[in-house]
Parts: sequence; C-alpha cells; structure tokens
Amino acid sequence: YLSKNYACFSSSLFGSEHRRVWPWALCARPTADAGGRELRLECDGSTRLLRFKRHDGVQALFGLMCELWRQVHSDDDAASSSRRATAVVVEGGAPLAADEQSLLRLTQYDWDLILDGATLHTFAKDDVIVAQGAMQRRIYQIGVEKCRVEVLTEDGTQRQLGAMQQPDMFGEITFLGVSPTGASVSVVADDDEGVDVYIIEADYVDTLFVRDNESEGGGHLAGRFYCFLAQHLGRRIRQRESELLARLKEKKRLSA
Repeated sequence: YLSKNYACFSSSLFGSEHRRVWPWALCARPTADAGGRELRLECDGSTRLLRFKRHDGVQALFGLMCELWRQVHSDDDAASSSRRATAVVVEGGAPLAADEQSLLRLTQYDWDLILDGATLHTFAKDDVIVAQGAMQRRIYQIGVEKCRVEVLTEDGTQRQLGAMQQPDMFGEITFLGVSPTGASVSVVADDDEGVDVYIIEADYVDTLFVRDNESEGGGHLAGRFYCFLAQHLGRRIRQRESELLARLKEKKRLSA
C-alpha cells in the first residue's frame, strides 16, 4: 500500500500476520534490479526486498514509489519535520487482549519455526492441487490467484461447488487426521496465469513437535498448533454455513 507519506506492507501466511509502515521521509530512494522484478526499499536502517513473480506493472509501481519519495524529499521543511518521526513496525497482528494470552496461542517464535517449512508451488490452470479422496497430510494457502472446488458425482462427472482465492487455507481436516476417507472434494487451479500455493507438510511439523518435546520447558507447541487449526476450521465452517443460509434465504425470496 502506498500513500503520500508512507509505504506500507501487510501479509498473512497460515495465520501469521505481519504489518510494517515506513515514512517516505526516513527512506532512501527506492531502487530496482535490471530485470525489473525486484525492488529495494531501505528505511531507518532496515531493508525490504519486494520480489515479483511477474514483471507486469512493476515498472509503473517503481515509478510511483520514486515519485512519492521525491515529493516528500523535495520539500525541505516537510522532510525535516517528518524525519523526527520513527518507522512503525507491527508484528503478529493486533495486540492480544489479556484473556487471549494463553499457552494455546501460537507465538511469533512458533510461527517463525513453522513457516521455515513452507514451500511455494505453482500450478497451471486445471492442475489438481488436492484430489478427492487424497490422504496426504498437508495444509495449503493460496498465495496468488484462485482455485475452484469440485466434487465427483455418482454419474462420474465433476461438479463445481465453489471457489477459493488468496489468502484462503484448506487441508485442515486431513491434516488433523479426522477424515478416514481423505479429502472430501478436489481443489483445482483456476487461473490462466497459474496459481501460487504455499504448502506445509505434516512430517515437517511433526519433527518440530518432537524437538519441542525434547527441549527444556517445551512440550506445548503441538497443542498450540492444533488449537490454531481447529479454530481456523471452525471459522471456515461457520462462514460456509452463513453463506449457505444466505443463498437459501435468497432462493426462498425469489420463489415467493
């Protein structure tokens, strides 16, 4: 996000949120690599590299960043006043309420360990990301673009049930091991330019649990992680139920 006075960054990956805000007055002039897919922003002693998989629009973005930076730094009075400000850094989302501070909430250190095992995969349009009935224990998050959700009907045809898009997560049920028949639906890449998906394998997380159990004062990571998955799954189920209820109400209204 770019504004007249600030450059802002926000991301959410498997529930771990990061937000940063940099005043242009504290930043060095933005730079770009020769290939046009990486921008560098240095601010108050820290550096942010912005890497883009596709170069479409990156040069226009770079030009806008440079112009916003120039406008701030061309006004000596405004720049002098703004330099007295400090960069704002917010990690892990909004501050927790007192009653949310518990052993069942993943810490930023937990997330750093877990996300070290996340791998990025690109699927071409119509590639099957998760096949109906698949038993693999993985959790997925859509990084770029969208997917469609399909189910195999009794007559052998595929019927689309819905769609998902960035930053939707899926795979929690098989990851939790509560589905004896595997995935209940198929998830299929549904964008002409491909779909980026982050994947965390259960084997990697299980290794973290073993290490945590063996460490002094450890033994709580597994509980915090599975609590997060269960809470996320519960929110998703409630959202789907709410959407279904809204569709049924609309259908009833149209048929009245």
